[in-house]
Order: sequence, then structure tokens, then C-alpha cells
Amino acid sequence: MYQGKFDKKKKGGSNVQDILSQRNQPAAPDFPELKPTAPRKPRPAPQQPGERQAQRPAERQAQRPAAAQRQAAKPQAPRPQQAAPAKPQKKSGPRLGGVIFYTLYFLFILLFFLATFVGLIWLKGWLVSFERAQPTAKSQEVFTQLFENPDWEALYQASGIADSPFEGKEAFMTYMEEKVGDQKLTYYETSAGLSGDKKFAVRLGDEKIATFTLVDQNPDDPGASKLERFTKLHDWQLGGVEVFFQRSGSYRIEVEAGATVTVNGVALDDSFIIQKATTKAEEYLPTGVTSASMYTMEVTGVVNLPTVTVTGKDGSEKAVTYDEATRTFTQATEANTIGDAEREVAIKAAQTHCLYMVKKAIKNDVAKYFETDSPPYKALGNIDQIIVQDNAGMEFANIQVSQYERYNDSIFSVRVTMDQNTTRLDGSVKTLQFDQTMFFHKNDSGSWKVFDMTGKDVSAPQGQVRLTFQDASGNVIDSGFFLTDARELITPIISVPQGKVFSGWVRETVDENGVTNLDLMFQPDETGKVTLPEGSSLLPMTLKPLFENPDSATAAPAPTETGENTEGAE
Repeated sequence: MYQGKFDKKKKGGSNVQDILSQRNQPAAPDFPELKPTAPRKPRPAPQQPGERQAQRPAERQAQRPAAAQRQAAKPQAPRPQQAAPAKPQKKSGPRLGGVIFYTLYFLFILLFFLATFVGLIWLKGWLVSFERAQPTAKSQEVFTQLFENPDWEALYQASGIADSPFEGKEAFMTYMEEKVGDQKLTYYETSAGLSGDKKFAVRLGDEKIATFTLVDQNPDDPGASKLERFTKLHDWQLGGVEVFFQRSGSYRIEVEAGATVTVNGVALDDSFIIQKATTKAEEYLPTGVTSASMYTMEVTGVVNLPTVTVTGKDGSEKAVTYDEATRTFTQATEANTIGDAEREVAIKAAQTHCLYMVKKAIKNDVAKYFETDSPPYKALGNIDQIIVQDNAGMEFANIQVSQYERYNDSIFSVRVTMDQNTTRLDGSVKTLQFDQTMFFHKNDSGSWKVFDMTGKDVSAPQGQVRLTFQDASGNVIDSGFFLTDARELITPIISVPQGKVFSGWVRETVDENGVTNLDLMFQPDETGKVTLPEGSSLLPMTLKPLFENPDSATAAPAPTETGENTEGAE
């Protein structure tokens, strides 16, 4: 059809009106034209089941004659049984079995997650408890509590440090605060032996200053299973604290004999005297009168510089100086200066004695300056038996008065030296020297008179040192003074434990690392006698017995070693 239109247009046989009329007409389909068929009966509208059943008898009545005619024309055949119309199905809800299944299913899921949540919370708490129960965590807790910001007062009490007679808790706190300052302490685990405890050392730099121990309050049961041991929580608690603080510091105090010394307010008695620097003058002094000697006292068990006061025999407080190098306090002594009256009587007494020796004075003259019952005065009687050459007189030259020493208000000594120039009858001069130390005391009438005299140098020092002997437990057996230049001494006899031998008396010393060393000082014989070699000098010491096994007893040292071992005592 479209081809025809195209041909007509191409030939020019159509106009615009035809084209427009054709365009307005509906286009014909491009498929063959179908033959007309009989019109279909309209399809009845769908009816409800109830309406269909109501109409069905009427239709059957109208169709019945026609049907009867067809049936008559057709041979009779069995009539098929007509199926009953299907009943409409009601819409039903969910089944009961499904409801129960899904209810149980979701309940199980809920219980599972709830149990998991509770289990995780319990596991977290158990892990925290398990971690805290470990010695590593507990040691950090203890270190933080005690040593991170040290409470020295609490550590002093926890470590059981005992007070000394001169210092207490305050001295310890001051010492440790100055020692540690702002420095940070560290710690590390160290061996605690076979006890099963955990021991930790606390250090200040490279110096170990303290330790603390952890003790398990809930140890493992030897019969428990591996699972029980694994799940068991231990209970590590602080067992003890030790602070390496030793009051090993010692100080010496040199004072005049008879002075009173206090250290940090505590008065010292004679038991603190370890050395006496006396002179030979004491051999000529009355009983109870001491020479102008210095006593050395020693205090131990202190760490801080103590406060020392000295009160003299006259009751006045004396000045004290301190030497850091020797850690020694020294009483400042006043220079002894002889008075004019004492000087004059000393010279007169010496000259009168000399004049009597050449018969230029009599005993009554001597009695003015000498006690008549004194050894010097009594010795003059022997001189009367000596023949003395006649002389023209005596003169004195180079008179010197020295070594004046005042012992108390009524006793002093002085050394007088002078030349005695005696002129003989032939005019020659004989010179002798007078060199004597005279001891004076004031009698009841107030006059100074000589009660003794010697040509020895009584000012030469004569040292005495204290030796203290203790038993193995530290109890004092004997304590006394010995001359520093003694060649022999007697030591106490001590009983020897069974199976041991007595090797001698030793002195304990502690080095800078806190290690105690034993120095063998004396090995006495069976009577306790010790012979010291020439050149040795005793020093104050505290000695303890050394007991050893017979097969490992210390051999006796060479004699020279005994003297060397006495050096540096205490």
C-alpha cells in the first residue's frame, strides 16, 4: 500500500489535499487482510459463587427442551458424574509448632549471648586478679608505695632499726633525705634462697640501699592437679623490709682529764675513754691528782655530725674545735703561764739547794723552800758526809724556767735550769748545770714548798690505750688500759667450744662495701701471755675470740706482723 502511494506521488498524479486526507486516515497494518469472522458472544461478567448457583437452575430449565431433543437424536451414553464445585478456602494464621520453634530458638540465642557476656566479665575480673596476684605486679605496687616517694619514717619502723644512745629516728630520716635527695630509686629481683619467697633489691645508682621480700600467703598444694595450680590465685604480701643503714660512724673527742663531755645531750662516762695521753709526772703526784694529760673519748653508732660540749674541771664551758679529716673534736686548752710569785719561789728553791751543796747554805735555809719530810730534803743528809772543797762562792747564770704545769689550785710543777759557776780558792771557776723538775704544793700557811724533785723529763708523753675483750656473743669479758709501748700483756682465758680450737683474738673491721673482715691481732700461750715485738705500738681495740676447726686453724703469724696488725685499730 505504501508502495502504491509512493508511485503515485512520484508520477505527480496526487495533490496536497489527497496527501493530507491520506495522512489523517489511520494507517493500515502491514500484514494480509483477514477474513471476517462471526462475532463472539460477549463473555458474561464473573459472578459470585452464590449468584452462579442461583442462576444455574433457570438456565438449565430453558435449555432442557433442546437438550432433550439432542439426547433423543444421539445414542444414549453414560452420563459423566459432575464434580462438586470447590469450596472456597479460608485464609489461616501461622502454625503453633513454628511459633514454639522460633521462640525457643531466639531464647537460646539470647541466653547464649547473656552467658557469654557474663563469662567475659568474670574472665576479665579473674585476669585482673591473676595479674595482681603475680609477684611482678605486687613488687611494683610495694616499690611504688614505699620507695617511689620514700617515707623514711615508715621505712625506719618497718626495717626495725634500733635507736642508739645518741641518735634516733630523726637522725636516720635526715641522713637518708640528704643521701637520696631528688634521685630516683630503682629495684630488681634477687635471689631469696630456697624459701620460695621473692626478694628485691633497691638501688640508688649502683649502691644497694634496701631490700624487701614478698611472701606467698596462699602457696600451692603439693597434691593439687595442674589445672588447680593453673587457676589458683596466689597472695603475695610484703614480708619484710631491710634498709642498709648502719650507725658505724665514729667520732673522737680529746679533752683534758677531768672534763665533762656530752654528745647530743648525753653525758659520757669513763667507759668511753679509749686512750690516755699522760706524762711521767703522775709518778710524783699525790694519789687522786692527775697530770696535765689529755683523754681521748670515742662514740660510735652515729651517722650525723654530733653536737659536742665540754665543761672543764672548773665548771666553765670550754671551746671545742673540729677536724673533719680525723673526725676529732678537741678541747681548746689555755696556755699555762707561770706567775711571778711562783717563778720567784722556784728559782730561790733551786739556788738554795745548789748553795747547800757547796756549803754556802744550811738546812734551815733549805727548809724555807722544801718540805722537811720530802724525799729531796731527806737526801740532803747524805750530802753532809761528802767532803766539799772550800770555795770563794757561787754565781748563777743562764737561768731558765719552763714546762710549767698547774694541776690544781695548790699543786704545780716547773723545770728550772741554770749554770752553777763555783769559784775555787785558787781563783779557778768550776761550772756545773742544775736541771731539775720540782713539784710544789701550798701548805696551810699559804707558802709554796717543794714536795718532790727529779732530773727526769716528766713532760714526755706516756700513752695508755684501752683493750676490750669480748666473748663470741659480744659480752665484755675484760676492759683495761695498757701502755702503748708495752712488750708484754696478759689476755683473758676463755673456754673453747667442743670440737673447736682457739686461734687467737681478732678485731672486726667493716669495709666500704659493708663486708666484715677479721684481723688476727694476738695469739697468746696457754696462760694468756702475749709477747709483742720491738717497735710495735698498741692502739685501742675491741677484740673477740676466733674459734676454728682443728684441721683449718690459723697458723701463728710472724712476730713482726703482730705489731703491724695493731695499727689502725678502731
